[in-house]
Amino acid sequence: ASEVGGDIIDDPGLLSEIANLVENPTVFRGDFDAHYLELPQEVLASVMKKHQRYFPVIKNGVLLPCFIGVRNGDKDNIDLVIDGNEHVIRARFSDASYFVGEDLKQPLESFRPKLALLTFQERLGSMLDKSERIKRIVADLARPLRLDDRETETALRAAHLAKADLATQMVVEMTSLQGVIGREYALRSGE
Repeated sequence: ASEVGGDIIDDPGLLSEIANLVENPTVFRGDFDAHYLELPQEVLASVMKKHQRYFPVIKNGVLLPCFIGVRNGDKDNIDLVIDGNEHVIRARFSDASYFVGEDLKQPLESFRPKLALLTFQERLGSMLDKSERIKRIVADLARPLRLDDRETETALRAAHLAKADLATQMVVEMTSLQGVIGREYALRSGE
């Protein structure tokens, strides 16, 4: 990471997982096309860490177009290993780019009706039912919390959109991004 002026994102859990997977670790750096940096940073980091067990590289809190991987073995044919890992991450990022691109063809709010198709809990109804309950709770709490009209309106709007990203392609593909994608899509939708 220092070769490109960056640092790895500290992730003790990922480090522990990798340490338990390899017996003869050899660290390598791979690169990817910088145009993928247009995707939300959390999407890229999640793909790298969860799917590939790579350490994302950052500089001043911003992702760089590279990653650190760990091979179980020596440096023999490391160029082939790097090339193979770069190929895999390009495919994963391409998928993520497609999902985000498709999702962003419509505002976040348009996903909300689809929550009716997602069961929250059999006796409690759908995620849309849950979303409606969240809105009612926010409305009930606005006065005791002494929110003014503008703050109440903002809180109700946030409650209205809070679960909408569950119906997006990106969150269906990577559930760990629920909420993170909602925030990103809400901002891109002008919220």
